[in-house]
Amino acid sequence: MPLPMLTGLTDADFDAYLPAKWRSNVYNRERLEAKQRLLSLSAPLATDLAGPDAVPLDAAASAEHPALFNHKQVDAQHIYFSRGELARRALDAIIDRARGVASLLDDPTPQRSHVFLVVSLYHDRLEIALRLHPEATVDRQNLLRKCQDPFELDHLVALLHALPGVFRAGLSPRLTEAAGMDRDAVEALLRRFATPPASTTLPSESELWTISQTLSRAEAIAAGPGLTSVLAESLAALAPLYRFCAWSRDNDFVSVREALAKKASERRQRGIACGDEVRVVRGLFAGQLAAVQEVDPRGLLRVLIGKRTVKLDAADVEPRAQRGT
Repeated sequence: MPLPMLTGLTDADFDAYLPAKWRSNVYNRERLEAKQRLLSLSAPLATDLAGPDAVPLDAAASAEHPALFNHKQVDAQHIYFSRGELARRALDAIIDRARGVASLLDDPTPQRSHVFLVVSLYHDRLEIALRLHPEATVDRQNLLRKCQDPFELDHLVALLHALPGVFRAGLSPRLTEAAGMDRDAVEALLRRFATPPASTTLPSESELWTISQTLSRAEAIAAGPGLTSVLAESLAALAPLYRFCAWSRDNDFVSVREALAKKASERRQRGIACGDEVRVVRGLFAGQLAAVQEVDPRGLLRVLIGKRTVKLDAADVEPRAQRGT
């Protein structure tokens, strides 16, 4: 469905998320129209938002219909801005190992695993926020380790004080004015965030590291099509904080770069080790057996075929056991 013309939000858009409608599929159409309008106002802003690696963020919308992953209720419409699919995929293997199976089934969405910016439409307000779930292992640990450096901690405090207007910060839903948070208050907040909650079935917006600004329903409607400019200003103000938190190869305080390099090397080597007997499956020596003498981290092998030593790519061989011989 094409995005609607840029008209601003209406009372009907907010009414689509009244509590009495949360669990009913009858209102899916109303929510879809509100979703499309919010997308038209906010999704184009993604091109001006970038992570610490300077790559533009992706925009994605939450579902408008009740489903298992939203606990069969739709209490709000969210437009998320976060790292793209390729960048997420590189980290998900590490993150998923740290999350329990119950947690993954409870909420498989990327927003539980990665720091994100978000525009959220509720029945009574519009919120623009940065959120970081306690189970977003890589970004959470990156933030905590980074702030162990006094210089970086002072930088975070300065970023909070530089926010325009009234932004609030804390672990949701307990937020205080960001401009009033001194170094001690931020350190105390980080200590609380360093201890993951015991429950694995937290409400979707509970205990998240949050920095947000709220517009009342009346303020958001009164802005009309100009709401896009309001959203752009607020998201741009939060972008430096997103870049501060988000892990990247240039913002790595948890040695994830080494873990990713190791996984890439393992994929290239395909589990082949020195001393293995393999069968060559392609090239000049296809069909012949070989003994592995050396494995290069780039996936190159030195093998002995008969009395000849040759170099092959790990993709050119397979373990002899795979053929049952």
